[in-house]
Amino acid sequence: MLDAKRTDESLEAPTYRQIVEQIRATIERGELQPDMALPPVRQLAGHLGVAPNTVASAYAELQSEG
Repeated sequence: MLDAKRTDESLEAPTYRQIVEQIRATIERGELQPDMALPPVRQLAGHLGVAPNTVASAYAELQSEG
């Protein structure tokens, strides 16, 4: 599973943007390859302690950016 850290509510960036940036960082480090799937929305949401819609928003943004 993607080893995302918990989000930080003290940051100005919305939670979904923090998730986007964590996933991008994982890709840039080469830990997430093109053939690897992201964890299901509910699974990652549970891991991070956020609502599933927050993770879905992050995934949607990543998908729209390619």
